[in-house]
Amino acid sequence: MIHGDSHEKGNEQQDPLASTSPYEILFSQEEVSLESVLEELRSYYVSPEEMALEVRNLLCDEICSFRALRYLDRRFSFRCNVDEDMVNRGKSELLVHFLTPEAQQYAAEDSWLCETSRQEHSAMLLLGDISFKDPLVEHLQFRKCSHIYRFHPPLPESEMEALRRHEAENHQMLVQRMEHAVLTGKAVICGEIRALPGTTARERLEAFFLGLVEAAYPKMALIQRPAKDEAAVWNSLQGLEAYNLFEGDTDVGNPDALADLRQWLEEQFAAGSRPSLGNVYRRYTRIPYGWLPLDIGALLIQLLADQEISVWDAGIAVSQTEPKLPAMLCRKPSEAITFAPSKP
Repeated sequence: MIHGDSHEKGNEQQDPLASTSPYEILFSQEEVSLESVLEELRSYYVSPEEMALEVRNLLCDEICSFRALRYLDRRFSFRCNVDEDMVNRGKSELLVHFLTPEAQQYAAEDSWLCETSRQEHSAMLLLGDISFKDPLVEHLQFRKCSHIYRFHPPLPESEMEALRRHEAENHQMLVQRMEHAVLTGKAVICGEIRALPGTTARERLEAFFLGLVEAAYPKMALIQRPAKDEAAVWNSLQGLEAYNLFEGDTDVGNPDALADLRQWLEEQFAAGSRPSLGNVYRRYTRIPYGWLPLDIGALLIQLLADQEISVWDAGIAVSQTEPKLPAMLCRKPSEAITFAPSKP
């Protein structure tokens, strides 16, 4: 965990203003210098949680400029840890660890890092061992108190400008050190140590996130032709525009994905089970598939049109001519909708 900094100030038992904030003490003085302002700034406590959040913000906002990745017409978000602190919880399956040299796991054996990331389907970036803690603390201290200087300027404008310039230079140094930490870092993605491509920190981070998506969802590539929309699904079911279910100018569709779904359903039927639409979604929207509901529904419609399966809603068979069928299968999971062999 990144440890915050604070400084003790004199003997508080003899100080009549001991219960007053340091800024109230500072602004009660008749003469205030730039040096005294900086001294008071550096006395302000910064928590480990604040530092962890700022590391994430620097990496994902300033250096990489995104918190979600678009890939194969999909948007992927990430849960994020900085050392032991979870700074972005969310609901994503994808977990990213940024580890600073102060983290306990930083010195772990490569075998442990690989096994942990494999089990979690996660990615770890061990930031290069370069000191960014001091400028990070000062940056956060200034941010906490900047509103005080903006609304109650205790300094002449010339010194206020010097203070702003000091913070800008400190922030620039912080970003440069963070970029260097990325460039000299080590990436572990889903059980494998990776050499990230790219010559800039932004390129390395983008490759890091993309590498996690590709490693966590290896069967996403089975969907080679995304389904167009529910109208195309309905037309296909009715035998209309048979070759226009999928994007592109081919009638090939997604044979490997269809075979995967068919085999799994046959295994469920052989075991005497009637899987629900919720069962199908939980399997195929998550790792290692990551398929979209529309694509899953299109595959189910193909199996239904080929009379390989039948669809039931609350125990009642659903006809292929039911207009709501595409919406039933392509939008959200339902435990009431189940599947059975077309010929028991």
